[in-house]
Amino acid sequence: MRLAALRRGVSLASVVWVPLALLAQSSELWKQGNWALQSPPPGNCGSLPLLQVKGPGSVFDPPNSAVLADLEKALPEALAKACPGTREVVLVSGRSRRLVRVQRAAAPAPAAPPAQSAPAPAPPQVREAAPPPEPVVTRRESPPASNQLAPLQPSEVVSGGTPAPPPVISSGPPARTVAVPSSTHAPTLGARSELPSLASVHKTEDKCEVLLKWLESGKSGDPAPTAYRMAMRPDMQRIFRDEPMNAVFGTTYDATENRWRLEMHEKAFGPCIGMVQPRANVPFAPRGPNQTLLQYAQQFQQYRQVIDGAFLGQPGPFEPAALSRYVQQARSQLALANQTMIAAGAARPDRQTFDQLNAQRQAVPAQLSLLTATEKSQVTEFLSQRLAAISSPIADEWLRGASSTQKGAASAKVLNSQFASITPVLTAMDAPARTAFQDRYNHLIESLIAEPLQSDIAKLQSVQPTLSGVLEIAGWKTTFDASYRDLRSFAAVRAAEHEYTQNRARVLTGALPAWIKQVDTIPVDGAAITAKRRDMEILFPTQEDRSSPVFSQYETPLRAKEDQLRLRVEAELRKQQQEAEAAALRNQQAAPQAPGGQAVQPAPSAPKGQLARAGAGGPITAASFTAAGLNHQDILTNIFTGDFDKIELKSDDLSFADTFGQFLTAFGRQCDRYLPQDRKVEMTVQVCTSRWVNGYGADRGCANWETQGTGVYADPELYAVKQKLDMQAAMDAPKTVLKMLTQKDPLSGMMNMAGEAMASSADMTSLVAKNGCASPGLKRFEENFTRFALNKQPIRLGESGPKLSPIDPLPGIPFRDQNYTRLMEDLISDQARSWAMNRYRAGSVSGVSVSTRDAKGRPAKIVANYTFDGFNGRSQGSVALTFGDGQPECMYFHDFPATCRTPNRRIVSSYENGGYQLQ
Repeated sequence: MRLAALRRGVSLASVVWVPLALLAQSSELWKQGNWALQSPPPGNCGSLPLLQVKGPGSVFDPPNSAVLADLEKALPEALAKACPGTREVVLVSGRSRRLVRVQRAAAPAPAAPPAQSAPAPAPPQVREAAPPPEPVVTRRESPPASNQLAPLQPSEVVSGGTPAPPPVISSGPPARTVAVPSSTHAPTLGARSELPSLASVHKTEDKCEVLLKWLESGKSGDPAPTAYRMAMRPDMQRIFRDEPMNAVFGTTYDATENRWRLEMHEKAFGPCIGMVQPRANVPFAPRGPNQTLLQYAQQFQQYRQVIDGAFLGQPGPFEPAALSRYVQQARSQLALANQTMIAAGAARPDRQTFDQLNAQRQAVPAQLSLLTATEKSQVTEFLSQRLAAISSPIADEWLRGASSTQKGAASAKVLNSQFASITPVLTAMDAPARTAFQDRYNHLIESLIAEPLQSDIAKLQSVQPTLSGVLEIAGWKTTFDASYRDLRSFAAVRAAEHEYTQNRARVLTGALPAWIKQVDTIPVDGAAITAKRRDMEILFPTQEDRSSPVFSQYETPLRAKEDQLRLRVEAELRKQQQEAEAAALRNQQAAPQAPGGQAVQPAPSAPKGQLARAGAGGPITAASFTAAGLNHQDILTNIFTGDFDKIELKSDDLSFADTFGQFLTAFGRQCDRYLPQDRKVEMTVQVCTSRWVNGYGADRGCANWETQGTGVYADPELYAVKQKLDMQAAMDAPKTVLKMLTQKDPLSGMMNMAGEAMASSADMTSLVAKNGCASPGLKRFEENFTRFALNKQPIRLGESGPKLSPIDPLPGIPFRDQNYTRLMEDLISDQARSWAMNRYRAGSVSGVSVSTRDAKGRPAKIVANYTFDGFNGRSQGSVALTFGDGQPECMYFHDFPATCRTPNRRIVSSYENGGYQLQ
């Protein structure tokens, strides 16, 4: 049955057996008397559809020859509706089948003759293809008068709005053509393929070699997409284009018929893929497989999908219908590309043509999608060359028109705004031509503004060096910016701005003595100083003006006035403090006397929230405190003197929490009678009351913890500080352990920590004993020790009374913000040194803002974002900086939002002294 089907030109894979019940439901394509042709069910057209003829008997019987002739005449029109493009069908009538070739339906008015003549009914002989002629572009005999290029579209609209088929490269005599003059030779795509012809060889092995080269030519070109690394790529369809098909088979693919394709598969491809084993040509040759053909069969195996689809009609991307559509579309796009390049070569240099060519170049990937990457690159490069060739004349023409612009700054601004329209043309020019055009354009703009600019500079130079002259020169700058802001890129305008800078410095320097005299006459009052600072802001309206050296000369006398006001406020605060101390002394003298004539002294305790800057018990000097001979002498002394910025230890370190607790223990044991007896609290510890032992007797840790008193008491407010430090140390315990484990010698680090704890305990015991429980020096140490724990600013040794810092706003003078971005950058960089895993990206601080302020207008909370590198790559973090009494107090990072990180003391001290003032 297979052999009979092959002889009739019918592929077994393409024959569709349709159930009679389904055929009965199909509509009729043709009807004559008792005879009717049934339409195939939807989706069953395929490359070789099966049609049922209903009637009395078989239509192929001799008595029914007239009916068969009428059916064959009506078949093209009927199939054009049911299965468009079908050229062969299998008619089934009774028990007989016949392959019928369908003639093409006559087109109403073809726009151009077909590219090639229709194949003969018999299968075409494989022959060597003749070289294709030079491409000829079919055009209308009377081209339009305008020079518009045809866009890259599948068809061209002729007069009357009727779409005509795209021009094709014809191998026969062309229709009426008009020669296209070309100022630039355009490359021709679709040239003759260099593949050998199948008809030029005779041996089976040589034919396999020709076919293998044809198949492998589809691999060259674009790299294989990831989705087709293990499967045949759809772009292998390119081997069925006219050039390789003509070179190898002597015909185009869409001109072949099913019978020819089946025969080609059996006779040409069969031996190469191992389906047919030819007989040996040598008499008495030993029987056995041909090793050469076996090797070819292995190489051809990867192309079976292409071969079986194209020549057997197997469904898929290489079935005949899909390949025919591809070939026709590729031929159309190839002709369109050639037509586009020929028209581009003859295009005249005007802006309309340039825009059209530019649009065509951008449309190449989409509208020439079936061409190879090399072919699309050729089209794109040629269009780019043409754009570069016509860009210089277009730019010159634009500049000639611009030269007639009326002189003046307003005209120059309008012309400069129109310059953006010529930018695409300049982009297409080569670098030397673009530079030359830019120089000519700059010279034109500068010639338009030369006269008014010279007049403006003369006015600038005539301004007198007085305070009114400063205002006059500021007004000149405002007018100048309005006129020339859009022309700052030109050298003449930049030179005028430089002239403004020099003359402004001249006027400001000349008016400085008058300004100093005015500032000296104002009273030392906050409102007067603020009003004068507003006057200075009028003289220096922009940030650029305030960054000049002259600005600091104008600000110096104002700062001197502010310093005078600060001294007055500090003197007033000192006076109030002295009065309070005198009143306390009088109250002390009036207290009841103990036996022996001494006044009864109450037990010392720090009042809640005490922020006094002087120690208790009179003036305190360096001799009031001693830490000589102790392990941490320097740290303890710096805490006493208030030099927190010299201490490397942080209040959120685990060692500091232990040291603070050891001080309270030492003081409680030696100085219990100096504690507030009615409020003191007992210090407690966690004690393990039972251990967990497994079934093997191994100790697995503590099973139960209980809180037990130590018998030592402390001030409740100081003990609350210790509990806060212990809680923070517990939260930081995983981080501390991880940091220790990442050291080179973790065991040594743990031993050092244990040794430091023992040394601190001995230090605190000796410290209390050396200085005495009621000494003013130990009291000052306790106050500063608590301030250090709470991230408060210290009471410095030698301060005789209250002192205002730049962060303390003066009465009547608004608080001035500092550079918080730089402050946050320094604080985060310092904290990042102790990070175990993450790495901070320097300079990445962004989004800095003051979220809340206190009653004096100072920041109470600042939030900021930053970038860091961690386990998940680059990430975004955030941090909040809180303030206490105007000073940075705690940093809360996004990954530990409840943990207070102590800001660097040196950075805080610099901020307190105005080190981050805005410039």
